[in-house]
Amino acid sequence: MSSNKDKYNGLINQAKTTSDPDELSNILEELKECPSNKQVESLYKSYVDHENQLVRCIAAEALGNMNSPEALPDIMRIYQTEVDELAKVGQTYAIYMLCDSSEENQAVADMADLLYANNETAAYRAMNNLIAILDDINENMIYKAFKDKSNSATSEAFLEELRGNIKTYFE
Repeated sequence: MSSNKDKYNGLINQAKTTSDPDELSNILEELKECPSNKQVESLYKSYVDHENQLVRCIAAEALGNMNSPEALPDIMRIYQTEVDELAKVGQTYAIYMLCDSSEENQAVADMADLLYANNETAAYRAMNNLIAILDDINENMIYKAFKDKSNSATSEAFLEELRGNIKTYFE
């Protein structure tokens, strides 16, 4: 137990002190696996408008997973002017996770549009986030997005990953 707490505190300290965005994104991804609390939630909130697009993406995703509704206004504000596709993936995911049900369809549609991102990492993350939110209510919309993507000129590797992820979802 103590070693988990030490690892957790070590990750938080590393996140606060690193200046390397790649290292920071890896730390933030790892922290997503730890139990959330106000300290880690505050840490993620401090990165939603970070200069690095992957850091912004991960921070927004984490806040969505933490069910942090007080972060929604900031995420929505940043999303309105966001130009980077990768950051938008995390922001649309957070918006979906944190918004009321009347706005969910728009968030799913926005995330589905990101399947066509020029940034390949963004397209893959959009696919994975759509699978993560797949449920009885949005399944038709998500399946249509995947079918449309499959029918477009897309890489075989992307299609293979999509098939594998869908298969895993149903296992």
